[in-house]
Amino acid sequence: MNAAVEKVNEILTVDGYVLSLQGEDYSVCEKDGFSNIINSEVHFEKLQSKLKIELEKAEFMIWVAVAWFTDAELYDLLFKKRMEGLSVQVIINDDEISSNSGLNLGKDFFVMKIPKEGHFQNIMYHKFCVIDLKTVIHGSYNWTKKAQYNHETLEFKTGRKLAEKFSKDFIKLRQNKQEK
Repeated sequence: MNAAVEKVNEILTVDGYVLSLQGEDYSVCEKDGFSNIINSEVHFEKLQSKLKIELEKAEFMIWVAVAWFTDAELYDLLFKKRMEGLSVQVIINDDEISSNSGLNLGKDFFVMKIPKEGHFQNIMYHKFCVIDLKTVIHGSYNWTKKAQYNHETLEFKTGRKLAEKFSKDFIKLRQNKQEK
């Protein structure tokens, strides 16, 4: 097995990763340390409940960028986490879908609304969440009531560098909105 691991590590090292034994299984980790294990799980069913489980695990921060947000259960969970002292920030489209959600968007935690822009009225169409700068959740799933009944996907990934990339994009969205 060691020869196979060494061969794989020769390939992974070029991109800054290594295979590392974690318990009984091997995981892909950053070459400069074993704190950034990269794990990925893709889900197709019971997405809201799986999302809620991950949100419950948050200890420090939850940053969400989704086109539309109308799911009261997810809203209530974010409000609960905000009341526990976490940084909770949400970026959504500034349109009638989120505006008519019946939720107190912007009253219980930070919400930024991104307007349509450009000649083609382009919208912010992201669907991602960063938790504690170590977990990224992304896929086709918007945080809407209807999404629970659609054919959707969510991928849950852990990894510091990946979380930092998504966080940088989140900050860029905030900055671009504030500059306009």
